[in-house]
Amino acid sequence: PSEEYPHGYFYCHQCNRKRDRSEGVHCTFKNPRAKASDGRCGARYCKACLKNRYHQDMDVIMSRDPSELSKKQREGHILSDGYYFQCPKCQDDCNCRLCRKAKGLEPTGKPAAKKSDKTLKPPEAQSTSKGAKATKAAPKPKAKPASKPKLLPKPVWTRVATELSHDDAVARLHIREFCVRFASAMQLSQGQLDELEEPSGDNLGPAGGWDVDADSDHDIIAWVGEQCARSIIQGLLELIMGTAKARDEHDDAKAIQNAARAVKASGANLNRVWGALVTLREELESDWLAFPDPIPPPTSTAVRATRSGLQNKEGQHIHIVSSAQLIPVITSLIYAALDSSPIRDLLEAGAAEEKELGKNVREAVVNENTRWKNFTGTKDKARREQHNKLLRNLDYSNRILAPRYIPRFSPLGRDSEGRVYYAPSPGVGETDAALQFIHGKDGKPKVGRKRVFAEDERREMQRWSWFIAVWGKKPEGAEEATNEEDEDEDEDEEQNEDEDSWWGFWQPAEVRKLAEWLAIKADVADDLVDSTPGSVTQSKAKGSKLSELVTGLQGYAELLEWR
Repeated sequence: PSEEYPHGYFYCHQCNRKRDRSEGVHCTFKNPRAKASDGRCGARYCKACLKNRYHQDMDVIMSRDPSELSKKQREGHILSDGYYFQCPKCQDDCNCRLCRKAKGLEPTGKPAAKKSDKTLKPPEAQSTSKGAKATKAAPKPKAKPASKPKLLPKPVWTRVATELSHDDAVARLHIREFCVRFASAMQLSQGQLDELEEPSGDNLGPAGGWDVDADSDHDIIAWVGEQCARSIIQGLLELIMGTAKARDEHDDAKAIQNAARAVKASGANLNRVWGALVTLREELESDWLAFPDPIPPPTSTAVRATRSGLQNKEGQHIHIVSSAQLIPVITSLIYAALDSSPIRDLLEAGAAEEKELGKNVREAVVNENTRWKNFTGTKDKARREQHNKLLRNLDYSNRILAPRYIPRFSPLGRDSEGRVYYAPSPGVGETDAALQFIHGKDGKPKVGRKRVFAEDERREMQRWSWFIAVWGKKPEGAEEATNEEDEDEDEDEEQNEDEDSWWGFWQPAEVRKLAEWLAIKADVADDLVDSTPGSVTQSKAKGSKLSELVTGLQGYAELLEWR
């Protein structure tokens, strides 16, 4: 405390300015990446930034009574200050310079200044000097005729065949994006990456178990195979071991190394994998590396597991029967691995590679246009189409590689009614093929082991990178795709339209309709360039989140059609 800061001071996460503690609010949310021993997020936001950037009132926030929260929600907060607040950073909605830079986005700049209320008086109302002749008022401009309202398109909303909740699906999606981005550092095979492409498998039943206060409504949905889960955990431990060495935590580094070896020797037995992690947690001397327990096993396996006896380490009470139980553990390990030297090196190398790649694409375009000058005026349609196709391939190959250089995956956007839109990045097979094409090693980009997936496969929407995923309620009056196999079901078994669900758009034409529907509803249609097959879409409405979402959908439709 000082004269200037009688209550102590803090630095606002948004503006990075030094403020008195009474002029800001501290996030109460427990964040796995938090450095505090109690897991509380360290971000504080000042009153001005909350109001100007997020339209939130600090006094209202601090008056929130924690008793309003459910027991499960209270467990996710540190409530010693008498209020609860999940900050924009923990909601992945922070628009500060550093958070936007981490997502590969440009800073938003200063908030737009309010227009002054002072207005110039009309000429006829202004006083004139003596002897001055009054001037005639300028004629009023003719009003432009009102434009015809644009017809609202009707995109078809198709349910994704999964029972995953939003948080469960996003957790799987984040793991998939991390593994795709850093597959080389984790030494994951193409087959293991292919397993991560599938959102979910069969429903294994509600979580249960013994001595575990589990949510009975939490269903466990099958995920990747045991070998894949083991390889992911082993790769993450090897990355984190380097972090421990860099921190001079030699004993912890040794414990992590032993755990990685035990995981490798587990033979894909997930109980042994979890046993190795339990041992690691007991041997760690510091609290910088922490991870939660797995999800309890399905109730259908609890009795059988109890009778057979656990072959795990003493004190371990959670039996692992599905890799899906380990998703919370893997998510926490990913947060810890983000600070490792190999990941930082790959991010730095990615920035240099992106710059070099752009140079190579520009040079390839110049060379092709120079070559084409020799055929100017030709009437050979095949030769002209070959020229245009090569330019398109260069452009779209470059666009396929763009997610490769984004440090962190985030949603494409959110519409005015709260639906969240996701555009997962292309797989490693496609990005590697696009990179080879730009470097001139192949005449045509390939898609993994085959050039394109059949329409029936894409219609099923069981590969993350081949459809737009939307979480939320179907819009009122929107058309929903019907499944021929479900036409004879009783009305009692139909989905509740008032509940949030996963929806998918796998056809380029439907993604375009979705973009146009959003643009017209958000009144940004006039600010967007029309998207036609083969064109490069650009938005003239800068800074609008909805226009950015529409532009992202239009660009995705073009890229999906090319793929």
